[in-house]
Amino acid sequence: DDDGTGYNAGFTTIEDDIDKQLVDDHDDHGMDAPNTSLWTGLKQYSVIKRLLFISLFLHMLQQLSGINAIFYYSKPILTQAGFSNPWLGSVLLSAANFIAVVIVTPFVDKLGRRKLLLISSIGMVISSAA
Repeated sequence: DDDGTGYNAGFTTIEDDIDKQLVDDHDDHGMDAPNTSLWTGLKQYSVIKRLLFISLFLHMLQQLSGINAIFYYSKPILTQAGFSNPWLGSVLLSAANFIAVVIVTPFVDKLGRRKLLLISSIGMVISSAA
């Protein structure tokens, strides 16, 4: 039951998890609890572990997709591919990337980030295996 926000109605949102853990922490330690370090926060709040895992996983997927290498080495790649003007090819690659982002951005809120990330991750796995 996707409600358009990328979350299923049967599951709690990350914001709900944070609010619940903050209330629980407030009840356990009171208002005068000292600030904790990142490592203590990771041990104490499972939602922080979840957020850290998600962000690291997304960065790993981006690196494994190889798109950064394509953009960084686009001139030598295009030169070896036989393009007479690799600078123009790099500009066209960047323009195609920009246009794709502009086209897809309205779908992010409509379809949900989670669903789009899962679909694109499956596409990356299939493309890598081919």
